[in-house]
Amino acid sequence: MFWQQSVNWINLGALYSLLAIGYTMVYGIIKLINFAHGEIFMCGAFFTWWFMTALSVPFPIAALIGIILSTFLGISVERIAYRPLRNAPRFAVIISFLGMSIFLQNMARIVWGAEFQTFDVDFGAPPIIIGDVVIPIKKVFILVTSLILMIALGLYVKKTYIGKAMRATGSHSSLFWM
Repeated sequence: MFWQQSVNWINLGALYSLLAIGYTMVYGIIKLINFAHGEIFMCGAFFTWWFMTALSVPFPIAALIGIILSTFLGISVERIAYRPLRNAPRFAVIISFLGMSIFLQNMARIVWGAEFQTFDVDFGAPPIIIGDVVIPIKKVFILVTSLILMIALGLYVKKTYIGKAMRATGSHSSLFWM
């Protein structure tokens, strides 16, 4: 039981790592925590779930649509709630972050309900079995995808002009918020 749960912990940790990297990047640049970051992630999962369950769209296409829609949601939130507050006091920005988080949580409750939602992704491959431990292919997919995304983001931040600008902004942003 311990090793089976360890597989689950590692898988969940990979998802939490992606969220944590997002929080860290935002905090590193503007020295504030975007509380709505997790809600954007949640909406992407709900978009994917809705397309798979309500419209019977295959997982790869539903996931791509979910990613695109959550990207547009994130851009919209930035333009509507955050961009107008660029020169506002820090407290106003924090209130906006909290307000957007609460808004997105309640909007998700209204649109998708408050019940626990699940959708099963079948990759058509048998699970990996090591002794008593069963590792579904979807868990391997989540872990590998998370690792690829983390490595790609690290390379993007270290090797591109925009990444260099992000690092420069992050190291000097505290001067602008004092």
